[in-house]
Amino acid sequence: MYLMKQVNKEQNTNQIDSTQILIVDDHIFLTEGIALALKSVNKNYTTQLAHTLDDAISKLKKPHSISLVMLDLKMPGMMGLKTIQTIISLAHPAKVVLLSGNADPGVVQGAVKKGALGLIPKSLSMKSMMSVVDLVLSG
Repeated sequence: MYLMKQVNKEQNTNQIDSTQILIVDDHIFLTEGIALALKSVNKNYTTQLAHTLDDAISKLKKPHSISLVMLDLKMPGMMGLKTIQTIISLAHPAKVVLLSGNADPGVVQGAVKKGALGLIPKSLSMKSMMSVVDLVLSG
């Protein structure tokens, strides 16, 4: 009985300690690559993937324990700052960072004013992206 209680306690602790990251991008290869990279580091990161804006909104409307949303700026359905504001509001208190291979500086500045923490360029190496994720999650 004690052993079972100890195992259950450890399982609950692991669930609480897990850092949920939602990766929103219409390029499946990219989202799966980031998810695999996050899984390979010695952190307790778990990922959810959303390949459409509607899927991301649906996931964020449900009760969630997401800590970080990585949001592609240029995917079908995105309507600039309006959509970014919607995601930031739905994700709260999660942190939101933007992903883009080619971002308009004005949109990025506007998004930061609305609460996004910044931009992760898709041109970064995977090692650098993991460092940025760690930095954002550490506050």
